[in-house]
Amino acid sequence: AGDNNEFAAIKAAWFKLGQLEFTTTVEQSYLSTYSEVNYKPAVGYASNDNIAVAWEDYGVWVKTGVLSFSTNQVTWNNNIGIDNNNYSNINPTIAAYKITPGTATFHLAWQNNYSTIRYCNLTEQSKGSFLVSAVDQVSQGCGFPVNYYLSINVSNSNTVKLVWKEKPYYSHNYKK
Repeated sequence: AGDNNEFAAIKAAWFKLGQLEFTTTVEQSYLSTYSEVNYKPAVGYASNDNIAVAWEDYGVWVKTGVLSFSTNQVTWNNNIGIDNNNYSNINPTIAAYKITPGTATFHLAWQNNYSTIRYCNLTEQSKGSFLVSAVDQVSQGCGFPVNYYLSINVSNSNTVKLVWKEKPYYSHNYKK
């Protein structure tokens, strides 16, 4: 719990050839006396030095930006609330399609409560502007009602691989 002067922040550090180049603040928020923040951030690095950071804060949020090693800074865009800022959305994971030159595409997945795994992508339309696709419930009809611990990857051909754990009940030890 914090007092009236405490903030929680997501920080990012950039390295080049194993050496720290710079750090920056991605997001910060005020902590009330009765709150705490566990952002669970994830980062993706795409073509043309585009980056995206996804995190959980009463819903899943994404912030995109352009990285510059020549100026040691990131030019950040506005936060994007994903899936109507649904408070039940937690544990984001992100992967970036890396083809240069090319259009930056970020693939985002997250957990909705413990029942479904959801997915969307963010595709660059113009510098600093990303189109967010429709949200898919990818775990629907996969067998078990409890779905969590997800991870995402994307190939050089922009094929997305998404894995997660399923169980018949949250407290049950059976694993699929």
